[in-house]
Amino acid sequence: MNRGHGNWKCLACSPVSKDTHIQALNDYALLINPTITNKEAQNYLGSLSSDTAKRILKQTCGVSAGNKKGKRYFIPFDEV
Repeated sequence: MNRGHGNWKCLACSPVSKDTHIQALNDYALLINPTITNKEAQNYLGSLSSDTAKRILKQTCGVSAGNKKGKRYFIPFDEV
């Protein structure tokens, strides 16, 4: 999936979604760690800019701990 202008688009089959990152972050929380940094989000969600990753994390996670480079966002687990 690639991020572009407020949505995600699949390169293989072309569907568009606005909230694909939520499921991806839930998977990250379950498989890797329930917290995530901006840099980890950039790498995991696919080479996003730091500003885009920060905006997604603030909207999706909300609660954070630490400051500057040490800031970690707590991923709320949404049961599907």
